[in-house]
Amino acid sequence: MWTDDLISRIIRELEHFQPVILEANPSYLAKVARFAYRHNLAVYQPPVIIFTYENSGILAAGKSGRYFFSPLISSYGATEAG
Repeated sequence: MWTDDLISRIIRELEHFQPVILEANPSYLAKVARFAYRHNLAVYQPPVIIFTYENSGILAAGKSGRYFFSPLISSYGATEAG
């Protein structure tokens, strides 16, 4: 359901707000990374990206890691672990 306009807005908002930490769902961030790569767009690189909401699979982490050069950290399961 993510349109090109929505992904473009996300990329613009990252640049505008420049978060110190980006907390992201790995599969959605991979979608943003693929879009940016296909359209040769520069994307703001936060100091750290924390994956949450789902386990970061190899494909999602790999695709994000090819375009986002920030350290990738997973907090998946942290709530359950206490």
